[in-house]
Amino acid sequence: MSKPTSRRTFLGAAVAGTAGDAVLEGITLTHNRVKFGWMGQQAVDVLQQRCLSPKPTEPRIIRIESEFVIGHSTAPPAARA
Repeated sequence: MSKPTSRRTFLGAAVAGTAGDAVLEGITLTHNRVKFGWMGQQAVDVLQQRCLSPKPTEPRIIRIESEFVIGHSTAPPAARA
């Protein structure tokens, strides 16, 4: 009978967007740094336009600016308190 091997378990971590750095236990995770202030201003502008003019006939796509930050794709699981 073979002896069981020790295995380390790693947790895949993902961050969709953050205003600052996505760091978990000193490890930088790959993420998008989003300009939330700019995004909020765009939402206010769109809402104002909708209140002042008729509903648009076509959907409008507004792309949100972000900076892709390359980090580590996995991080060890955090200890539970």
